[in-house]
Amino acid sequence: MAYVPTKNWVSGNTLTASDLQGNLDGMKDYCHDVTAGDLKATQWADTKHIMPGVIDAQTTVTNNCSGMFGGQQHSWQTLNYTFLTRWNTTRSAATTRYLIIPETTFTVDAGRPGTMFFQWWIQEQSRNDGYTDGLSFIYAESDNEENDSYHKFPEQSDAQIVGGATFTPGLNISATRYSSGFLVEDGTTASFGVGLKGRSENGQCAIFSWGVSIELFYL
Repeated sequence: MAYVPTKNWVSGNTLTASDLQGNLDGMKDYCHDVTAGDLKATQWADTKHIMPGVIDAQTTVTNNCSGMFGGQQHSWQTLNYTFLTRWNTTRSAATTRYLIIPETTFTVDAGRPGTMFFQWWIQEQSRNDGYTDGLSFIYAESDNEENDSYHKFPEQSDAQIVGGATFTPGLNISATRYSSGFLVEDGTTASFGVGLKGRSENGQCAIFSWGVSIELFYL
């Protein structure tokens, strides 16, 4: 049967906090046990979907009846940095290995397959250490499918002044760069991981700040 409030006000009644709270509590109880007969004939949701959202305090991701969303960021340069280097990603044998950038990933345990939208931004700094190229590569990927569209970051560059002389204006100007991107997937699996990976041909690619967010829709 449909929800029936414990208190119905008529003209002249006094609105009290206890009566209002009683109605709100009754609605909460009802939402935990909605019967199939109370839903429309063209059912828009299953009874198991009517439930309160659950928040993951570590990743700040909220799971709701229609999907999940959340995000996190690292935005202050006096905190700990993350580093990509050629020593642990682009090795002497010319083989490459992309590493997960810490704290930029989500482990998704969805209620069912859905459509995912993952977006990110990043600030990195690569100083010139005299090594060939010195490029760094960052991209987003999930367990559902491989992504080959990486973002490329050059190492620190020298500026030129009139007359052809070069000078180094400083790491914060000539070696710091920003980028952003997104990843959209339709028909994801119920459980998967998604986040940022990277590798570098430079001795030091410092990830100063970043932000990631995820939205996943069931309907």
